[in-house]
Amino acid sequence: MRKNLKKQLSDDAKIARVETWALKLGLDPKDTSAALTEKYGPYAYDVMCAVMMKPVVAAKQAGGQVKNSKEAAAYFIKHHIPAEDLAKALGKNAQTMETEIAAYRAANPKPEETPEQKEIRERQEQFNSHFNDEMNRNRESAEKTVDPEKIDITRMTIDDYAKYCRPEDKPAADYDELAEKAFEDFGKGEGLVPNLYLDSKGLPTIGNGHLVLSREALGNPQQLRAYRDMYVRMPLMGANGKPLNDAQKKIQFSQIEQALRNNKFKTSGGCPNRVLVPMTGKLNDAGLKQVFKQDFHYAYNVTKKVVPNIDKMPLPVQLAALHSTFAFGNANKLKKVDVNSPAELMEQVDKLRNRKGTSMGERKTIELGNDSIKVAQDNYRLELSRRSALQAQVAELGDVAPLKLQLAPIPTKLTLAQHGDGR
Repeated sequence: MRKNLKKQLSDDAKIARVETWALKLGLDPKDTSAALTEKYGPYAYDVMCAVMMKPVVAAKQAGGQVKNSKEAAAYFIKHHIPAEDLAKALGKNAQTMETEIAAYRAANPKPEETPEQKEIRERQEQFNSHFNDEMNRNRESAEKTVDPEKIDITRMTIDDYAKYCRPEDKPAADYDELAEKAFEDFGKGEGLVPNLYLDSKGLPTIGNGHLVLSREALGNPQQLRAYRDMYVRMPLMGANGKPLNDAQKKIQFSQIEQALRNNKFKTSGGCPNRVLVPMTGKLNDAGLKQVFKQDFHYAYNVTKKVVPNIDKMPLPVQLAALHSTFAFGNANKLKKVDVNSPAELMEQVDKLRNRKGTSMGERKTIELGNDSIKVAQDNYRLELSRRSALQAQVAELGDVAPLKLQLAPIPTKLTLAQHGDGR
């Protein structure tokens, strides 16, 4: 093992980055590097990276609660984090980390403290203690003034958003309400089509983008059987308005299979491109909702694994993220976002949906989500301005008439039109 952070990481850029980040946070670069190296050895850079990129999540996984990167850095420096919790925060293997940190410490023993160093350290600790006591006494009477224009509100957490968003943007009360809202919203994208139609890839589809049969399944008997069973389970109606039985639906599916193999669908040529031959069943209103909810349940479960806080997200963000999974079939592209940041999740979904071929309904879903976040941010700015004004009044009055600040959130009165986008 090498003897300092720079050599241990064997990359000049990493130590430079650690010190640059520490400087940004108002910390002493050298002291920060030394403290992190002493505690976490070869993982000092990884810790600082987590502190800067996802401070709230990283600290929470390591057993702490912080609001920003500076608090997170202080938390990791001050506390002894067990290897198991540290591994969660960094996405590493706990056993490997324990072994490598122990090996690093064995190769780099801490030098004994001289009497002079001990005296300086004790004086510094005494000074810090007095300073912190004084700061705590002052904090109750006067908070540090916040400049609303300089604070980084793009990192508003779910809790922040919940305080300042509009009532109609609150998260769905439960799964059933969310499914109902999604049924209304997703229909604006691909639409709700009761008959069989061909999607943009020429594949037989029904309802709100429910795939009846894929080309890959044609060469896989097991997949083909699964698609057939799904078709048979659908509540399809015949031309006479009566429900089709299983035998009739199996015959129809066989005809769909042959048409896909031979590329012999006859269609209306419109939008949607309805299938005229072979003749297939039709979904009534209840059937459209039933098939949609089956697909939505899958999309919800897949998204929740990647974004466990999806139930706490504002409604427009919930719908946008779930719509993304519903359309793409997986949520892998959402894995790297901060699950406590509605704004970051929306930004990633926006990137996924901002492509040629995205429908107006899908784009509208994204716009509403982004507008909702902007309105909440504006409400948040107004509240910060109000607090700053009250703080200024307290400073002017001084000891003559001390005031207790009433910091309850102001009513959110902004609308989309007031926000300035004209919608």
